[in-house]
Amino acid sequence: AAARNLIVQQKLTLDRGILEGFELAFEGPLGTDSLEKTQALFKPLLTEKCGEDLNKPGRRPGGRMSESKYVSIKPFWIERGPLELEDWSVGGKAGRAKFILTKSMTLNLRRLSRAVA
Repeated sequence: AAARNLIVQQKLTLDRGILEGFELAFEGPLGTDSLEKTQALFKPLLTEKCGEDLNKPGRRPGGRMSESKYVSIKPFWIERGPLELEDWSVGGKAGRAKFILTKSMTLNLRRLSRAVA
């Protein structure tokens, strides 16, 4: 179901949708060690078929007409809620960002975005 939604709504290729669906279904609950082993086995097979940048988002659902309804959380489009958007990666009054996006946080944000998309 996850792969189908990504293919239909965000216009990802079939191979890319299968890869993202696989990651959502099987890699999400894994710890770091198990995740690395699983990716070493399967990712080369699946990414070879995708032949595209895995951080590139698909098409925004609804096209240009829905520009204000979706926000890109790479590489997925997430439907916006009613609150105003705030980019915490931009410096505040002191010139510093409110958070730092580390490699592990980027991975967790991607997992969460994939589940919501």
